Amino acid sequence: MARGELAWLRPHGVDSAALIVRLGPFTPPPPFWTVPLPERWRSVRSGHARAAQLLAAGLVSAAGRAFRRSLRAAAAAAGPPPLSPAVSELKAELHAGLAEVQLRLGHAAAAAANAGKALELRPAHLGARYARGVASAAMMDLELAREDLLAVLRARPGHAGASRELGRVRSKARQRDTQLATRLGKMFA
Repeated sequence: MARGELAWLRPHGVDSAALIVRLGPFTPPPPFWTVPLPERWRSVRSGHARAAQLLAAGLVSAAGRAFRRSLRAAAAAAGPPPLSPAVSELKAELHAGLAEVQLRLGHAAAAAANAGKALELRPAHLGARYARGVASAAMMDLELAREDLLAVLRARPGHAGASRELGRVRSKARQRDTQLATRLGKMFA
């Protein structure tokens, strides 16, 4: 449709009623960097909330897109370092959420990188530490995974996911050590 064009809309199942719509002019949104700073951060926060909703609903790919879009907007709105504590907190949440999405999609290296960025911004972020631990275990960096998962369990002793993952990490480490001992035994026998 072009500007000024008419469209007749007829609801499904109704023969007599019709709605006439005339397309008006389009006004493009202003560039993000020209929007006042409080409005930019409101946009970033609403994008984070939307991404969290999508993730909770199980729409993992859509949540990933929303987290990435919010991170780009946060980077544009934040300006150069040093960041204020509120900005650091929000960016850490966005990186941690993106790391969780990437874990669910099976992208362990990207998840570890985003969890690491979240931990740089907020070292006490348990969600990011757990995500980095799980991603490290998936990449067979068992020592880092063990350290991260133990840190999560020290902070929150009843964390079921960290306990389960730590058991898996210990099992993988035992298997790795057994295989190494077997190979060394064959080499020096």
